[in-house]
Order: sequence, then structure tokens, then C-alpha cells
Amino acid sequence: ELWKPLLETRSLRSGIVFVVMWAMGVTLRPDAIQKSLSKPLPTLLAICTSVLLVPLLTLPTLLWLPDRLFGGLFVTAIVPCTLASASVWTRNAGGNDSVAMMTTVVTNLACVAVVPIGIMLVLSSQVEVDVVSQIPKLFTIVVLPLVLAQFVRRMGADRWADRNQSRLSLLAQCGMLVMVTFGAA
Repeated sequence: ELWKPLLETRSLRSGIVFVVMWAMGVTLRPDAIQKSLSKPLPTLLAICTSVLLVPLLTLPTLLWLPDRLFGGLFVTAIVPCTLASASVWTRNAGGNDSVAMMTTVVTNLACVAVVPIGIMLVLSSQVEVDVVSQIPKLFTIVVLPLVLAQFVRRMGADRWADRNQSRLSLLAQCGMLVMVTFGAA
């Protein structure tokens, strides 16, 4: 009860998401994008898995989960992962970092439309989603910080971002954990 006003502050939550997306974007090297574009099949498979397959795999649980649990599962499935978490797990597994980076950037940019539309299509009986108002909000906290971060990189902060990649990733991960804590509270 004590934390309720803080937890309900939309600008705080939006600010945290903005900072996380900026920290992810500023560490994204242009050569990683070029590497993924030269061999697009793994990236395309990962994007399709993230945007289509994972959300579709939740649909059978609609038959036995209570509405609220299914709704939470579906939202979790349709929301893309962040670069910080995807890159950390990909590096730990010895995977292709450029595929993880490109997949995350594309799915995060696409989430501006995919998430509200997906929620509207699947959860319309549980929740009313105003897609038209959600898209500009998501654009502001997802696309804008990524674009600003890449602009900052090109204006000379690329070496700083590369030197501080682990710190910026830690900042992004802390931001994600704060958001998870807010959601749980």
C-alpha cells in the first residue's frame, strides 16, 4: 500500500522503459546489423518465432487456464525480449550475437503495432485495447529511444558506448528487473 502511488506513476514506468531501450540501442553496433542482413535466414526465423510462434503456442492454454492467467501468459508471450537479456543469454550460450541483436531490434520496433493488435485480437473479450492510442505511446518509449541512441552513436559516442557496454547492459537489466518488480507488486 505504501508503494502504490509510485507503482502507478505512468511517467516513471515509461521513463524506465525509455532508458532501457536507449541503453540497448546505444550499444548496438552497425556492423552487427550488416552481419545479420548478409545472412538473413537465422534472423527471419528468430523474428517469426518471437512474433508468431510463441504467442500462438499459448492459445491452447486458453482452454484450461482462467482468463486472467491466460491473459498474462499471452501478453508475456507477445511482448519481445530486450537486447540486454537476449544478448547476455546468446553470448553465454556461444550463439550468434548479431542474430540476437537484429531480432531484438526488429521485434521491439514491430511491437509498436504487433502488441496492441495481438492483444486486441486475442484478449478483446477480457480487456478493451485502444490500438490507435497505444501505437504512439509505444513509439515514444520503444522506437524513439532506439533512434536517439543510434544518433548519439553516430555523433561520436560509439567508442564510449562500446567501452561501457557491460555497464549499459547492467543498467538495462536493472531497469527490466524494476519493471518486473513493479508488475509483480
